[in-house]
Amino acid sequence: MSFVRLEDVKKEFHSPAVSFRTMVSPETVGSKKLTMYHIVLESREETMKRHAHPDEEIYYILSGRAMITARGLVTDYDSDVDADTAIWIPSNAEHGLCNTGEGPLRYICFKCNAEPAHEKGTMTITRVEEVPQTRIMASIDRTFKILVPGQEVGAKGIVVLEIATIAGATPPHSHSTEEIYYVIRGQGIVSLNGKETEIFPGMAVYLPPNAKHNVRKTGQGLLQYVLCAASVE
Repeated sequence: MSFVRLEDVKKEFHSPAVSFRTMVSPETVGSKKLTMYHIVLESREETMKRHAHPDEEIYYILSGRAMITARGLVTDYDSDVDADTAIWIPSNAEHGLCNTGEGPLRYICFKCNAEPAHEKGTMTITRVEEVPQTRIMASIDRTFKILVPGQEVGAKGIVVLEIATIAGATPPHSHSTEEIYYVIRGQGIVSLNGKETEIFPGMAVYLPPNAKHNVRKTGQGLLQYVLCAASVE
């Protein structure tokens, strides 16, 4: 199954007020290296305790405000973040989040099982509004903003995290990477290996390597999704 609706995924709990749903994983969709979680810290001062692991991670804040802390990097971090912000977390960095807003903190986490780094890395925090928009020459209907350029941040597995905006349709294409889309605004249809499926906010789409696909907008306004791609080599 390559299309996963948030409401169809079992909610699990780190604590009574911290829940998560595993939307994409090797066990659920057969992904090679990527896993994606939807996480909610329900109230102010709830925390995702500091922890570390060899996997690379990217957080994307969907709504709310938080303080992210990180240790074991070139520079320590205690930084405020809010909606439409991407956070790159290198492998083995000790990191955690605290909800500092008045309502729930909601975010998605992309985790990549890649070769762990042996040197201290640098975390990056990128707000969508601060990134210039780029248009894909092959499709005048699609623009994107690169939030985490994998090579530039020293990623071992993650190739890119971007936010894509579709005003019409993309041409059919494929990649050697595996990809996850998470829809945040608008409605559309993804054609995957010739089969069409409707997509809408709260849906994750897993695209295996070399799968032929295209996306087109169907609803009012723009279709927008967060895209994470990783090498499977």
